[in-house]
Amino acid sequence: MFPSRLLLLPAFALGAFALGAQGCASQPQSPGFNSDADDGGGGSSGNFGGDDSGNGGNSSGTTGTSSSSSSGGGTSSSATSGSSSSGSATGSSTSSSGGTTSSSSSSGGTAAAPCAAPGTLIDDMTGMGAIITCGGRMGFWYTYDDGTTGATLTPAPMAAFPYTAIAPPGPPGAGPDGGAGTMAAMMSDTGSFTSYGAGMGFDLNNAGGAATKGTYNASAYSGVTFWAMGAAGGVARFNVPDKDTDPSGGVCSGTSTSQCNDHHGHTLTLTTTWQQFTFTWAELTQQGYGYVEASIDTAALVGMQFQVNSPTGTFDVWVSDVSFTQ
Repeated sequence: MFPSRLLLLPAFALGAFALGAQGCASQPQSPGFNSDADDGGGGSSGNFGGDDSGNGGNSSGTTGTSSSSSSGGGTSSSATSGSSSSGSATGSSTSSSGGTTSSSSSSGGTAAAPCAAPGTLIDDMTGMGAIITCGGRMGFWYTYDDGTTGATLTPAPMAAFPYTAIAPPGPPGAGPDGGAGTMAAMMSDTGSFTSYGAGMGFDLNNAGGAATKGTYNASAYSGVTFWAMGAAGGVARFNVPDKDTDPSGGVCSGTSTSQCNDHHGHTLTLTTTWQQFTFTWAELTQQGYGYVEASIDTAALVGMQFQVNSPTGTFDVWVSDVSFTQ
């Protein structure tokens, strides 16, 4: 059964957005622009065909591992039913990069009870650049990059983020009807980003508009799973910002802004066929260049990101069917 949806419409005259709920599992139908700029570097990543040279508090990166055995203790299961799509994304992101994030107003709070089915599902890519609103979570996909002259990211930062059609076969079981997935969040580039790189991601508690980016309590869940693919041999990093590593939380930035964005995450080695990656929270680790946490704060997650670190070369990264695990 399809989840019910939200309708999110910009109210430019009022400088705000109206959000109308239609049940627990719903999804905004159009993205809103977020006044909170996302990370200004977005976090850490592995490289995509070269040694990492991140700066300004961004990761030095790690090399990728095979898709069937992820580094850092994470596990991934590969599927051979997908193929590289030639579809292209023509829009751009809903959240800004390269700016300073506002302080988070949420500290996690009480763990939200799992929603009615499909409550673990974060995004099935059937909306318009927005995750499914369920169990207190809402947010929009965005992109960010380091602004290297001559390099272009698609979707570009600070505009709409449309999902991209998948050329069949898509990831099995990733569709809203239980069939193969048909849409994905996708970013690609021309040129090469040479400072810290480029990425895409979404917030877990951000209504857009003038709303302040908050946190989401995911302690009821054991981890996360998603499908991904990209250019052959491409290496990306999956990151999970929380209130301690994201500048919006005011923790890492209280020591030094260069200490921020060392998020817990995991290296992804991508291929031209769809793979399902599954990680427990314990399998996500920091890279060690920034503010150090004893463990990821699952009661105060900020969002999730997929980043390619510099020098990026030419890349494409596709993500579909993102879910929590229990």
